[in-house]
Amino acid sequence: WPVDDEDLVDEALMHASEEASTWLRADLARHLATILEPDTSTTAVELVSEIDRLAELAEQHCTPLGPEPDGTGRHRSDGRPVTEHVTDRRLTTPRVVHEERELQTWAAASTRSVPPSGDPQRNAAYAIIGRDPLVVIVGPAGTGKTRTTASAVAALRDQERSVVGLAPSGKAADVLSTEAGCPTDTVA
Repeated sequence: WPVDDEDLVDEALMHASEEASTWLRADLARHLATILEPDTSTTAVELVSEIDRLAELAEQHCTPLGPEPDGTGRHRSDGRPVTEHVTDRRLTTPRVVHEERELQTWAAASTRSVPPSGDPQRNAAYAIIGRDPLVVIVGPAGTGKTRTTASAVAALRDQERSVVGLAPSGKAADVLSTEAGCPTDTVA
């Protein structure tokens, strides 16, 4: 029997939000391609056209996240500046934004800052090993967050304490799991 467009869109958005907190229109199309039965169209061109139509419909249910207009006079037909790369404008849903705000509120009430000393990695490791219910480690790529977390996880295991690592993406969660040796998931 025919499946309603809104049901297909809802399912694609559910898959996208389970995978990450933001996504591209191409991600929606990828999910729709796995949801749609191949025999719903008589040709591959028709199937691709249907996936594109549904991805556009799904995008209308999303909140765009992207850079603010840069003031240039040249714009694409969709209004984006020509200087904006296709991956600069990501999508999410109001529900995901709400969940992230709730998480930020909870995190702000559950954490305390560690006063800086001469060794930020040591401070971070002590914070992880401490007794706070939530520890957030923030730092640019390459500053040793994963290595520091791995040493803290080893210390927690020695104390027979459990730890779960959260990362902003599935790929980052996989790296954290492999490097730190702890169960991980995405923040989404």
